[in-house]
Amino acid sequence: DARRIEQVIHDYETSRDAVDVAATVERTVESVTDGRDGQATVSTNLAESTIWTSRRLLEFAVTNLVENAIEHGDTPEPRIEVRASATEAAVEIQVVDDGPGIPASEREVLQAGEEAPLAHASGLGLWSTKWAVETMGGELSFGESDLGGAAVRITLPSAVNDS
Repeated sequence: DARRIEQVIHDYETSRDAVDVAATVERTVESVTDGRDGQATVSTNLAESTIWTSRRLLEFAVTNLVENAIEHGDTPEPRIEVRASATEAAVEIQVVDDGPGIPASEREVLQAGEEAPLAHASGLGLWSTKWAVETMGGELSFGESDLGGAAVRITLPSAVNDS
């Protein structure tokens, strides 16, 4: 995982381009759910938008969040929605689910940005997503979903070109 994270972040430094957010997120969700029939119901509601970023890094972050929602769902067929909205200032991608949510202790560690012996995350998945989002100049935040579980938000600047 650590090597994959390092490679994806390195790619960001060398391969930014105009990225169609809706198309990229749709393809990513299809890739994650391909072959997982009956494991989860995943739907999308995506506004059209284009941002200047690394397609691979965006795919990495969305993949982690969708896989996390599927793996941690506590029903026979978890329900997950991936949503995207855009304003002039930002693009927001949300992965919402009907699962148990993300424990407060895990959210607090991620929001603090550091671990301690008695306060640490359970794995690299959300940490790597946070790093990916921050590398893209964005922010990762957590809340409760209208489906009853977690709502994880990626907020990215909507500037088309930062060069």
